[in-house]
Amino acid sequence: MPVTQIANQKPGVVGVDPSLRPVMRVLTIPLVLFCLILLSVTTVLFNLLQNYTVAQRAETSLADLEYRMWRAIESHRETLISIEKLVSEQAELKAMLMARDRRGLLIALQPYYHDLNQRLGVSHFYLHDPDMVNVVRLHWPERYGDQIQRQTALDAHLLGETVTGMELGGMGTYTLRVVTPVRHQGEVLGYVELGTEVEDIAARATVGEQVRWVAFIYKKLIAETDWQAGADMLNRQYDWHTF
Repeated sequence: MPVTQIANQKPGVVGVDPSLRPVMRVLTIPLVLFCLILLSVTTVLFNLLQNYTVAQRAETSLADLEYRMWRAIESHRETLISIEKLVSEQAELKAMLMARDRRGLLIALQPYYHDLNQRLGVSHFYLHDPDMVNVVRLHWPERYGDQIQRQTALDAHLLGETVTGMELGGMGTYTLRVVTPVRHQGEVLGYVELGTEVEDIAARATVGEQVRWVAFIYKKLIAETDWQAGADMLNRQYDWHTF
C-alpha cells in the first residue's frame, strides 16, 4: 500500500496516503460486518458443539444407568428364584403349608423374612394354598385369606412352574415378583412368592451415583386407600396429593 511522509509528523512515523482514506472507509464497514458475522457463527457453532457433547455424555450416562438397572433386576430375579427353591424344599414348611398352619409359618419364617428384607431389600413374602388363596403374608401378617389374582401367580398356577415378572400390585407397589410351586411327591401343596420393589432395586444399583430413580403410577389404576395402605406397609412417607 502506498504511504507517504505526512507533513509536520515526527520522523519515523508513517501515515496512510490521504487519497486512500475513502477506500478504507468503504472497506471498513464490510470488514467489520464480516468479522461480526464470523464471530457470531463461531459462537453458535461452539455452543452447538458444546450442547451436543453434553447431550452425548448425558445419553451415554443414561444408557449406562439403564443397563445397570436391568442387570441388577435380572441378578435379583435369579437370587429370588434360588431362595424360593431352597424354601420350597423345606420339609417343615411343606408340613405347615399342607396343614394351613398360619401361626406356625409366621413363627418359623418371620426371622428369615426380616433377614431377607435387611440384606436384599425383599419387601414381599407370601405363602399361598394350591388354589392361590393367601395363607400368610410375612410382610403384612394382618392381611390373609384373599384370592391372589396377579398374573405371575396365575401363570405359576397354570403352568406349574416358577414364574417371574414385574407387576403393579393392588396397593400401588411396582414389584419384581417370583412365584414358585411347593411340591410333595409331585403334588402341589401351595406356592411361595417373594417380591422386591423395582424402585429399591434400581436405587441399590446406583449407590454412589448422583441420581434418584422414581416410579410414577397413574392414579386411575389404584385406589387411594389401597395405595396409602401399601405406603404404610413399606414404612414410607408418601403424599397422594403431591402429583
